[in-house]
Amino acid sequence: KIERHDTIYHEEYADTLEEYADTLDVPDSLRIDTIIHREYYGYPSQDIPFRLFNEEAKDQYFRTSQRESPGKVDFIFNKPVEDSIDVKLLDSIDHADWYLRETSLQRDTITYWLKDSSIYNKRYLGFEVGYQGTDSLNNEVWTTDTIEAGYFFEEGEREALDTVELSSNVGNSFDLNRDVRLRLPYPIQSVDTGKITLQQEVDTLFQEKQFNFRRDTQNLNTAWLSVDWDGETNYRLQVLPQAIQSIYNAYHDTLEVSFNTQTEDHYGSLIFGIEEAESDIILQLLTASDDSENVVREKYGRKGEKSTIRFDYLDPGDYRLRLIYDRNGNQEWDTGNYLKNIQPEKVIYHPETFNVRSNWEYEQDWDVNETGIFIRDIKEE
Repeated sequence: KIERHDTIYHEEYADTLEEYADTLDVPDSLRIDTIIHREYYGYPSQDIPFRLFNEEAKDQYFRTSQRESPGKVDFIFNKPVEDSIDVKLLDSIDHADWYLRETSLQRDTITYWLKDSSIYNKRYLGFEVGYQGTDSLNNEVWTTDTIEAGYFFEEGEREALDTVELSSNVGNSFDLNRDVRLRLPYPIQSVDTGKITLQQEVDTLFQEKQFNFRRDTQNLNTAWLSVDWDGETNYRLQVLPQAIQSIYNAYHDTLEVSFNTQTEDHYGSLIFGIEEAESDIILQLLTASDDSENVVREKYGRKGEKSTIRFDYLDPGDYRLRLIYDRNGNQEWDTGNYLKNIQPEKVIYHPETFNVRSNWEYEQDWDVNETGIFIRDIKEE
């Protein structure tokens, strides 16, 4: 409630009051004619946030297909495919075990690797793609699309290859927090780890170093070597021919690379004590750039738990911190839904920029429930 007082002066003093208010020796009881007292209710101005967002597409539909190589066909949808899809090869011959299926990280692209040369050597291939779509009334219906995927062969390209290139992510210097990646251009069919050796230099002599081998479940043409690295140490990696075989029975040449690891004191660490949050959280470490927000690392925390989250082996540089309130616990950011009155999952940024220095460790508590922290929606990629 707001109170207001209005004063009405006698007419004989009204014209002189403004100029001689400090000098006229006239008591207020003579100058003032009437005082009017008013009471009313007022509402102070306040910030009301309106959060704009793009909803997830409601209709599921097949967008396009592409065939960038003879044996690889991508079926691309407008949004993640939640239900199973069925792809049939339109061919007069009944082929068995003719493909390997790979799903992209965003689940909106389904890749079929064609294993049969009598199929992938054709210029045009017909497919029937069945999936759970929606009709004009937004009801879920089983939908089928017929597509033709073409590939224009160069001269001699249909001939089988004796060897394929095996690549790695190893350079002259290697980070202590990384795994060695081995990649073929085609899905891996079999691996002989006995033909893969890693050696470590100890007192001028090279000794065998143990590693853990694993196939990548997301990318069928990729495998990883996990190693407990020693800092500032020389290593040799050798992968002999026929160690890794593709689905097309083509082998690679010998891969040999020598490299050294970074020193331990090259890196810095950031340690955050996160107060109890209102939901599960995703804590993301970002490069500090105005042009982009590249996620360097991310960790997860549980609702109502105070947790300590470490980011170790960080290269020197500036970093920012972003926190996503993961309401549904699916470990990814979700947009909103207007008709269901659902806001996008809230995103907050730590107000500071953290400068990581070599051989340096920084620790800070962050009460994510406090007010005044800049809040905005994450950019969809």
